[in-house]
Amino acid sequence: MTGLIELVAIIMGCSIPITAIVGGLFYKYKKDQLQIRSLNNEDILLLKSLREENSLLKERLENVEMIVTSEEHLKLK
Repeated sequence: MTGLIELVAIIMGCSIPITAIVGGLFYKYKKDQLQIRSLNNEDILLLKSLREENSLLKERLENVEMIVTSEEHLKLK
């Protein structure tokens, strides 16, 4: 019975540092995951702004195409 008590004491003494190490690693993992998610949110905002800019540029290009292909522009040549 004495051997069992010693074994339990050793296991409990070793489990506390192991739990602290595993907990620290888990905390770091979760923190990194949150950081990645925040980067993804920034990327989503950037993507939205680029889409809006692309749409505006397409409209401007269509206007230029209309001007260049208009009859008045062709008569000036």
